[in-house]
Amino acid sequence: MRSKAEFRALRESVGMSQADVARALGVTVRSVRRWETPAPGYLGAPDDAWALLDDAIAQQNAVVAGALDTADAMPHGPVQLTYYRDQSQFDEYGREPGEPYGQANANTRLVANALRAQGVDVSFAYPDDEANVYHGAKRLR
Repeated sequence: MRSKAEFRALRESVGMSQADVARALGVTVRSVRRWETPAPGYLGAPDDAWALLDDAIAQQNAVVAGALDTADAMPHGPVQLTYYRDQSQFDEYGREPGEPYGQANANTRLVANALRAQGVDVSFAYPDDEANVYHGAKRLR
């Protein structure tokens, strides 16, 4: 049986807040809090909540694998990754409409760690930073 602590750890690993999970499942934040509360009498997360997090983990794995494949095909120079300050900035510049910015940033951190493990120099920049090689590039809608 999967634990409440595992649910919270997975949720945080994929960069989703309790509010993000609640919104995605059409439940209240209070419900999500209860799924993570170790107090007796509170039920754990339902199957659809676990499925949401399992899908997010699978997405992270695919993102990291794709980034590593891309990095292998390129000369090993420095790589700049885009990082988002908040949801409104992600909504303006992000690539996955409706995805919580925390989830996108969590994926980016994993990609950075995987690239660094292969010896690639990694830096981060906000999309509207002058130093960002993709400065001002907005998502195609």
